[in-house]
Amino acid sequence: MNKFKMSSDLVRIVKSQVKSQYSGFHLLEYLSERFNYNSSEGWKSIIDDDRLRINGKPGTAQSLLSEGDTLEYFHLDHPEPEVDFNYKIIHKCDGYLVLDKPGNLPVHPAGKFFHNTLWSQLKKDGFEPRFVNRLDRETSGLILVALDKGTASKLGKQIQNKTVYKEYLAIVEGEFSGVHTARGYLEKDTQSKVDKKFLFKEDDDFEKYGKSGVDSSFEFIDKKNGLSLIKCVIRTGKMHQIRASLKSLGFPIVGDKMYGLDESYYLKFIRKEFKEADLQVLRMQRQALHAHILKFIDPFTGLEVEFESDLPNDMQEVFG
Repeated sequence: MNKFKMSSDLVRIVKSQVKSQYSGFHLLEYLSERFNYNSSEGWKSIIDDDRLRINGKPGTAQSLLSEGDTLEYFHLDHPEPEVDFNYKIIHKCDGYLVLDKPGNLPVHPAGKFFHNTLWSQLKKDGFEPRFVNRLDRETSGLILVALDKGTASKLGKQIQNKTVYKEYLAIVEGEFSGVHTARGYLEKDTQSKVDKKFLFKEDDDFEKYGKSGVDSSFEFIDKKNGLSLIKCVIRTGKMHQIRASLKSLGFPIVGDKMYGLDESYYLKFIRKEFKEADLQVLRMQRQALHAHILKFIDPFTGLEVEFESDLPNDMQEVFG
């Protein structure tokens, strides 16, 4: 009889495929070498508890692996950081939703977050979400969610064809003026201690860089007390595009721990060494970036639709 039983609730499953160099390894040997964040004893306990499958079937510590075998690891629930589940549905039809996401809510399961995500909450609310655009955990505002494969494909093509209009509001350090265009590409910041940090490099011929190419424009709206409120329009959708581009222009986003005044704040945060004094310097608990306007063609009517979300209270309070 299996010791581990899956409930009807959402269960986090991590999958891995065995590569050629590990063919012939015993299961426990493979896990201990490939995923050494856990001890051999820890993996042995997981195997004995029937929380690991090989090609859909239970394995033992001595099971021999072959190239291409699929392993599934069933995570037990663990405490997750608190989030803000107060998202709003501002438009709903049979094929898609437009949501207004709060500033402390991850969209997808990753790292420490599984149940405390927008994806998980939408599943619990009876939806089958397919996210058309993505927002960082700390970015608030409009997000488009398809509810079936057909609608996801139609809306996804608009994203690929760059016909979806995406406008953000950001509060940045410094006195911004005029309009700035940031065309170029993002590459890994090899000098950073943060693995997922990017650098923006300028080049008007941004399209030659494929998926790494970025095209953004930033326009002054208002300024107060050494801070500026700006409009950000992005025509490409690379992760960290706005944050990395503004950092390179010398106007880091207020509250941004990674691309802000100093990345040491991000390192302190992930090490749980973040202090009240650090928050005073950063001014906000999160990055001051908000997805403000979203325009696209409704795949059912063929008409352009536009949705808007006002500047949230926490950003209003910082800007004064």
